[in-house]
Amino acid sequence: ASPSGEGSSFDLPATVEAVDRVVLQEDLALGQRVREWAVQVAQGSSWSTLAQGKAIGHKRIVMLPRPISAALHLTISQAVATPQIRHFGAYKPCGDKRETADFQSYLV
Repeated sequence: ASPSGEGSSFDLPATVEAVDRVVLQEDLALGQRVREWAVQVAQGSSWSTLAQGKAIGHKRIVMLPRPISAALHLTISQAVATPQIRHFGAYKPCGDKRETADFQSYLV
């Protein structure tokens, strides 16, 4: 699943396979709006923050500290106007360790 749209709160359901990265994208047609965000993981009836940042922009790839299969939640806590999220998705780990190392070298 990959929710998108207008607003400041988006959810991804729990997955069968563990995921270790999240991709965030803003729709930049109306400009970059997000100024602060957090990705959280479900833990029982509460949420725990896994990653947070200041901007999303065209594309932000976030490596999670560990593979998870629980529901994820994106909260945008600060924006200059109503956020326009183009994509919020989670992806499973790469099968090849070299591929993962190469991928991590491109992360900001």
